[in-house]
Amino acid sequence: MKNSLLFVTVLILYTISGIVSVELGYIGVFLSSFIFFFLPVFFLKNISQASLKVIVFFILIHTFFLITALIVKGFAGVKLGGNIIVAINFCSLIFGNYISKKGRILFYSTTIIYFVFIFFVSQLITVLSEQVDFYGTITGKVNYKVNSKNLIVYDFKTKKNINISNLKSKIIVLDYWNNNCAPCYKKFPSYKKLENKFKSNNNILFLTINSFEENNEILEGKLIMDSLKYNFKNYFQNRKISEKLNVQSFPTILVLKNGRIIFRGSVDLLFILDFIYLKP
Repeated sequence: MKNSLLFVTVLILYTISGIVSVELGYIGVFLSSFIFFFLPVFFLKNISQASLKVIVFFILIHTFFLITALIVKGFAGVKLGGNIIVAINFCSLIFGNYISKKGRILFYSTTIIYFVFIFFVSQLITVLSEQVDFYGTITGKVNYKVNSKNLIVYDFKTKKNINISNLKSKIIVLDYWNNNCAPCYKKFPSYKKLENKFKSNNNILFLTINSFEENNEILEGKLIMDSLKYNFKNYFQNRKISEKLNVQSFPTILVLKNGRIIFRGSVDLLFILDFIYLKP
């Protein structure tokens, strides 16, 4: 009876502490991990070395979990559901019947799976959060007809203007960037990876578009792109025209199909949903 009551008490306190610690930030994470490492050690006398190792392992996972919850800005499903799952696992483990060899193997394996799951969930939520903040649509889906005049770009090699709509391709992917955009440079490897994924598909064309305000930025943009050595097909477009395509921030990916913009968002989201938007 005493152990059962202690089990329930620890379970409730642990779950609550996990949620509260997220609200308190990184200080809360530290306090939660510190307190609930010593709680079972204090209450349970003669704790085995094997059990202690498992508890230490669990606390590390717990700390990672709480930090993940902070990174994804307190996503309720991860925060509440995850705390309940790990609290039940933890309480079952420290109260004896779960310390068999098979039990420890099961605990380690399920916790590692949980660890991996939380990692990918955090990555996905980060992508979706950025998508909403910068592009106003969680899926990237848009559908508006484009005036062909707004698809005129400058080709530095030929020193002439060309119209993207005249290029022979069913789908055209445009990566808008500018010279002063550090995040643009960080996303170029992902864009190149996406381009390479579809390099055998002649129906899809990948371009980069440097959006400039002053003409002297064109040469600078050309030198920057050459130094990065991605071998993108790069063109230039005045910022005033880019804004007519609803390009308000950088980098912005647009997907053009049949004279309509069908996607506006980040390269990370397009990578996840390419089977939808890059299907001829």
